[in-house]
Amino acid sequence: MTVTTNEEDTQWTDASIRWPDDEVVSANQKLDRAREGESDDDNEEENGTFDIFADQDPHEIFSFRFDVTEVTNSRTTTTANNKIQLNIHGYKTGSDEVWQSTGLTLWKASKYLCHYMCANADELRQGTRILELGAGLGLNGILAHRLAPDSIVVVTDGDSDAMTLLRKNIAVNRLVGSDKNGENSTIYPKQLIWGLDQSKKFLNESSSSSSSSKFSVIIASDVIYASVVIDPLWETIRTLLTDDGVFWMAFAKRKVPVTIDFVLQKAREYGFCYELVEKSNERDDEEEEGNNDDNIDENNSKIDNDGEAGPVFIYVFRWDV
Repeated sequence: MTVTTNEEDTQWTDASIRWPDDEVVSANQKLDRAREGESDDDNEEENGTFDIFADQDPHEIFSFRFDVTEVTNSRTTTTANNKIQLNIHGYKTGSDEVWQSTGLTLWKASKYLCHYMCANADELRQGTRILELGAGLGLNGILAHRLAPDSIVVVTDGDSDAMTLLRKNIAVNRLVGSDKNGENSTIYPKQLIWGLDQSKKFLNESSSSSSSSKFSVIIASDVIYASVVIDPLWETIRTLLTDDGVFWMAFAKRKVPVTIDFVLQKAREYGFCYELVEKSNERDDEEEEGNNDDNIDENNSKIDNDGEAGPVFIYVFRWDV
């Protein structure tokens, strides 16, 4: 699976805000050689540094099966029609590609947000337009499309490498009935680099005289990893969220130079109130580390298995009026 980019995409990867410039250049050169068919293995062999234990296949297919509960006459049920299966193509968490573009794999908070979405599918379906920010491989946005097929779902990321796999995953997981070009689909991949100017441009490009182009539900998971992204994130949400809209965010505690308290403080500054609606407990985290029930392909590596991710918190944000 070769990572290529769309000619219309702005060439940008999140390594530019996570690593020093010299490390970004080194990563870019390495991946450019790989894309051109030049293997580092030959050079390593010549220098006597070839690692026989290196993973020769960094690719991953994450397979999921989600049960969606339906409430009828105060009774909660799960039927065969409420089972959703998704196959998400990406890279293993330890691959060199992920070192440059974090969106090329799946992270812990995305699974927790999936569970929350399934448990609150009725509320999700009330959104006529749904937007995912920092989608990476697109798991949450694609699930939103399955849960709310009558809604328009726009799945976005700023990273140009991630956009390639995002487009592939949307094509692979479209609902039956959509044509191969997606012309009859209600889910669309688009690049969106956060910030006020980019968000205004994004809004203008998707505007329609017949309906509002803002979004009544915005979702995101594991997008908090550097303080420099927080203001652009809230500028984007403030620009794109409807007056009565909600923003669902799943946050995994990590050893990164930004805290959830800082994110919540910024939310208030940008005019939002918030509610902590769910937090993983120790038992949840132990089960996450000990097995991978939702990932039904037992040959897959576990999501986010570096041991650095702590508890997951899910917040719901609304305009503070």
